[in-house]
Amino acid sequence: MKASLRFAPLLILLLIARCSAQVSIDGATTFSLATVEQGRAVLGADDLYIQNQTAWERGARMQISAEESAKDFLAFETQNVLPWTAADRRKLIPILESLVQPLSPYASLYPKNVLFVKTSGREEYGAAYTRSNAIMLK
Repeated sequence: MKASLRFAPLLILLLIARCSAQVSIDGATTFSLATVEQGRAVLGADDLYIQNQTAWERGARMQISAEESAKDFLAFETQNVLPWTAADRRKLIPILESLVQPLSPYASLYPKNVLFVKTSGREEYGAAYTRSNAIMLK
């Protein structure tokens, strides 16, 4: 029994590594399932995407008839970030791992870190989209 306990820290580290949901492509790029905080940081950024939107467009994306401020739109965006569930991770990690070999020749073209952010989809009519170094999925 004591011998099996010696391996408990290793098992815990392996489980943590698997739960961290990261896949590396040739050490140049890491695909990660974003935490809620990471997703909110991306969607809450006052970046060129936000700066180039009109108040009407922000209202339309929020599915309301009024024009909206950038501040209100950013709050709306960040409210739509969701946590990845264990079931999500079980589905997505093998998919990301299957992309390692075909994407390896192009790894230097990608950002160092690519985040996959889970959202409700309400902020973009249910469509997948990119922003900064992130890919938003419903």
